[in-house]
Amino acid sequence: MPIAKTQDGCEINFEVYGAASAPALIVGYPWCTGWAKMQQSMFGGNQAALDAMLQMNSQVIDTLATKFKVLHIDYPRGCAPTTGPFEGDLSAETVTSDYLAIADAAGVDKFVAVGYSWSASFGIQVASRTPRCAGAAVGAWPVLDAPHEQLKAIVEASAKAAPAGSPMSKIMISNSNYYDSIISNWDQELALVSLKEKAGFLYLFVGGNDRGVPGMAVPIAERIVETRERLERTGWKVDVLEGHDHIALAMDSSRWLGRFMNHFENKTW
Repeated sequence: MPIAKTQDGCEINFEVYGAASAPALIVGYPWCTGWAKMQQSMFGGNQAALDAMLQMNSQVIDTLATKFKVLHIDYPRGCAPTTGPFEGDLSAETVTSDYLAIADAAGVDKFVAVGYSWSASFGIQVASRTPRCAGAAVGAWPVLDAPHEQLKAIVEASAKAAPAGSPMSKIMISNSNYYDSIISNWDQELALVSLKEKAGFLYLFVGGNDRGVPGMAVPIAERIVETRERLERTGWKVDVLEGHDHIALAMDSSRWLGRFMNHFENKTW
């Protein structure tokens, strides 16, 4: 399997699917095997749960690969076999440099970042920080007024609840660091202006009942609906899919994949 090596020594595992000449996508969490296996361990080694997550992953990647060159990454850092996270990880700047290292390792100049939930935030951050990211196709994450402070507190509690030193504990700590980097050093208004230059390559979808994962009540759909008009004026296509919550929409990719494919039909970058 190909590996992207970063300047600080992280080794990011990825695979490439689809036609070599097709426009490139970078796709990771939650559609990666390393994350699925960590989730399985949290639920007592439930094989049926793992099989369902792997089937979801395959459906997403196989569909995208019919039209695009998909760089399928085991990410964030710590999703084995990707190494890390290291002490002090993760920041929005690190994520951006990691995505560029992946693109370099795959011989890709420009790419669109695809994500859901945490990795949707990755896509927004990367697209706002580098011209090599041609756009973002993301779900279940507000571009504006995301509840970073609330989520930081929640994931810190999750890190403490996980076994000390476990992969899940380490990733939750890195998740907290990531939110902190945005809280302390990101201007969403300037980012919105920057992202406007990528109009036509900005797609956001959310379930109309999305209030986060069970036990993490946060205003996901509410914030997107509140800011929808502003987003659409600045180049975003926003789809609110009624009748779905955070988990249901993640598990039922048939509800959004067709819309994604239609939005990017015949586009190149």
